[in-house]
Amino acid sequence: MASGSTCSGSVPLGRRGLVSCAHSLDCRADDAPPLPPDLEKVVYELIVGFYDQAFDRLPCERIPGLLDLLATGGCGTCLGLLDPVSNIILNTLALLPEGAAAAASPAPPATKKSKRLVRNDWHEIANRSCQSLLAFLMVYFGCLEKEQAARYLYWADANLSLAVMLIQHDLYVEGEEAVLDPESDRTQAALEWAATMAGHPSPGVLTQLMSSRLKEDDFHLLEKLLFSAADGPLKVDDVGAIDRILRMMMSPPCVATISRKGPILHVRKNLDAVWSTPPSTTEDTATALCWDGKPISSLQCGLSDKLQRCLGRADGLEQYLKKTPCSVDACDYLQTLKMRLHGMIHNFCIKALKLLPTPSGSPMCGFLMAGHCYGSMDPVSNIIVNSIWSTPSRALWSSPHSPAPSSQQRLVL
Repeated sequence: MASGSTCSGSVPLGRRGLVSCAHSLDCRADDAPPLPPDLEKVVYELIVGFYDQAFDRLPCERIPGLLDLLATGGCGTCLGLLDPVSNIILNTLALLPEGAAAAASPAPPATKKSKRLVRNDWHEIANRSCQSLLAFLMVYFGCLEKEQAARYLYWADANLSLAVMLIQHDLYVEGEEAVLDPESDRTQAALEWAATMAGHPSPGVLTQLMSSRLKEDDFHLLEKLLFSAADGPLKVDDVGAIDRILRMMMSPPCVATISRKGPILHVRKNLDAVWSTPPSTTEDTATALCWDGKPISSLQCGLSDKLQRCLGRADGLEQYLKKTPCSVDACDYLQTLKMRLHGMIHNFCIKALKLLPTPSGSPMCGFLMAGHCYGSMDPVSNIIVNSIWSTPSRALWSSPHSPAPSSQQRLVL
């Protein structure tokens, strides 16, 4: 559970839960200064500004269909593990038809007047992006209300990875906080669900993009194009280079067939790849090869410093809390901690069920009636011991493969 101790860094951290409590009417003091009445709307307005920046960087007037991908249909969502503007750019280019950059028009960029007209059209995609970010946080953690998710996004300036780190700081024990693992099932499931909620035409593409790895040369090139001149417009050739990188890293993986008679490989084409699963030579099997390199999410750097700055600002909110602690029923933060505790116990139960016998002769009745996680051992062991202790001995020995216990064995049980 969350602790109130300080952690390493340039900014000493105060009590946890400030971001949540300081925005809750049940926890704020009566004389606290007013807050934005609708944080979700504030996050939406932030996202609109990100689309302005992405539009300024992309050569929408020269590449056919690029503006439609950016502004409509949920393609150019800001959902992802990089900064919001980079997410918009990469999600848009990931669905760019092949050869679109090569078919770019030689005409000069559009005038500022036409840009101002286009900027009025961000409402739909910005709203979809806002809802997808909220949906990701709610699904990924499972113990947040929508209003709480909006608070964290507000403090993280709609940066999803930073918002996750803020929530982890509030809910996790010191030292457990970690950057999102883009290759974990949990992250990919949350990304795909959030992309579906945003109306993305191909949620699997977005999920694959954010979990992909880049070769060293491609990583540095993409880093240079996206971050070296953050405010500079991308040229058509730059878009073509990014498109080539995305197509290569998201291409179908190689499949190698391992024969019993020896390692006979049937590979789609020659790629710099590594085994995604250890090959077995005991029987014929197929295994996928994946790219070896840096995760694309590591293009976003400095998250730890950004987290420290957010928490430093949050420390100034403690003076606006009630002098007397609010009750558990009224405090959103305490309710979230309680829900997280329930989730942890649920995971312990699942682990215990995997270790208990199958239904034939299993202590399922004891598990349901008395499989508590408290005791003198670790939670999983406590569940197993409590379940077995509360199961009638005849149920434990009802399996035809288990010999009946002697009277001495029954006494030991």
